[in-house]
Amino acid sequence: ESRRGFGDFLQKPEVVDRREDVLYCVESCVGAGSDPEDCLVITGHSQGGATATIASILLYDQLPTVITFGQPPAVDPDCESIPSERFYRYVNSKVEAGEDDDLAFDAVPFSPTFISGSAHYGYFFMLGDNDPDGKTSSIKLMGYDDNGDFNPDLVDLGIIPHKMEGTEYSYEQRILSLIQSGEFPVPIVGFSPGAICEDGYRELCA
Repeated sequence: ESRRGFGDFLQKPEVVDRREDVLYCVESCVGAGSDPEDCLVITGHSQGGATATIASILLYDQLPTVITFGQPPAVDPDCESIPSERFYRYVNSKVEAGEDDDLAFDAVPFSPTFISGSAHYGYFFMLGDNDPDGKTSSIKLMGYDDNGDFNPDLVDLGIIPHKMEGTEYSYEQRILSLIQSGEFPVPIVGFSPGAICEDGYRELCA
């Protein structure tokens, strides 16, 4: 079962009508000799990420890969139509200047699941600053399915790190910074000492 509201968008006539277009594109991709597992990527930010998760269930036979940014949990645990190994979930953080280098985390992915009963799926990556000036970004693989053992203090959850674009610490800029670093594959071992690794949340550090 999915949370009401996230799936409603997918029932709109204009969205339903585009489903055939998606299927045609996937079939064309496979017909051209591509690996079927490489032909469909569904992505979204915030509620769009939750909707992407639900859309992947409807398109299960097309073997979608799902990449989301700052998404709230949207589906009940143990959903057999969600292959976790094809899900990649990014959560942002930001050093709070003037707050003794405390971290603020995107609050949306940590929405209380005891209220909704929903769960997260797939690989959980944390994005954040990799230097005190915030000029470069770093990333760490935190776990697989749900939030694992990582649960930030409530006082460290905020809406500012939830922005998709328009700021130097947005999800978009984090990803661009990692790409522009020129290091491939991108290391996912954590943040460098000296950024936020002197005090709390040491599990984020390389």
